[in-house]
Amino acid sequence: MVYIDSNEKLNNFLKVALRAKFVCVDTEFMREKTYYPQLSLIQFQVEDETYLYDPFCFKSVKTLAPLFDAENVLKVFHASCQDLEILYFETDVVPHPIFDTQIAASITEGTNQPGLANLLKKSLDITIEKTEGFTDWNRRPLSESQLKYAAEDVLYLPALYKHQIKRMKELGREHWLDDEFHELCRQDRFEIDPRERFVHLKHVNKLKPKQLALARELAAWREEKAQHLNLPRKWVLTDEQITEICKRDPKSIDALFNVRGVQNALNTNEAREVIAVLKLGRSCDVENYPHLEEPNSAEGNVEDIVYLMNALVKLRATQNSVCPTIIGNNHELTDLARGHKKHSKLLKGWRKEIVGNELLDLLDGKIGITCSNGALRIQHLV
Repeated sequence: MVYIDSNEKLNNFLKVALRAKFVCVDTEFMREKTYYPQLSLIQFQVEDETYLYDPFCFKSVKTLAPLFDAENVLKVFHASCQDLEILYFETDVVPHPIFDTQIAASITEGTNQPGLANLLKKSLDITIEKTEGFTDWNRRPLSESQLKYAAEDVLYLPALYKHQIKRMKELGREHWLDDEFHELCRQDRFEIDPRERFVHLKHVNKLKPKQLALARELAAWREEKAQHLNLPRKWVLTDEQITEICKRDPKSIDALFNVRGVQNALNTNEAREVIAVLKLGRSCDVENYPHLEEPNSAEGNVEDIVYLMNALVKLRATQNSVCPTIIGNNHELTDLARGHKKHSKLLKGWRKEIVGNELLDLLDGKIGITCSNGALRIQHLV
């Protein structure tokens, strides 16, 4: 194990890593008390050597950007989303190309989002101990048990990656996940539009269109304030406080402070800013009021059809040892049920071969789903 805490060790690592066909990567970070995740450690596995990069020993993590940007070096992760986010934030580069062993398990093991320990046990019969999950990774020096825990997150990834690639080749599925992995590396996934944050508020669906106009401005204000102060959003204002404020539409600071907890959350200057933001939202023209997407269950007949579609997807997924959710989720099935075929991933590539064509036949009334001897059967009607 090499602990990278100097430029000399870093340069030696980069020379090795940039020559490798693939490099396994994981991160440790803290974000409980901040808006932006605080990077604490980066673990790398290159062939038989483990490297632990300590970001506290360097002025910038951007020296790693050439590795993350190298097209000739595959970056292997397990459950990559948060790792990609923090590495993009630290280096201005979304690591690419990538391979995610958690996603790959959906077509090699037929499992949905397995943890690394469970996947290693199931795929390779390797047992790892996960005893430092709630450690404070920002404290130094790190203990031997912490270093061992961190190293094990990448130590067995090469073997797991090779096992999954072998299985994918055996099954003729080597390129099934290319689009998924490419999608994960899109930079715009990690760029936040503050004016779109209101759609993620808890209970936002209870607000009327005029109140949504207030919520759009207030949630955007909270987002920018949290970014500026580097504090969690809920430490500025909670979702519940925002929705309640928008329901009441206070015109004064006194009225604003009547919402439970707001007086403790905001100082007087911040309260003035909120009143100004609400005034801005109030001035929105009716035709420019924001609207939320209707939930999929809003149409009863479509919901019933999707139930049948899900049954067909699950049947074919089981028969092909594939996780149903990697084929398509409920939202995607609903879109197809509504007739949105042009851009449906269910009608492309391997998904179309496994179940997509049959989904179209089901929607056209050409096949039905029956039960015989406790098992679902597909019956051709025409």
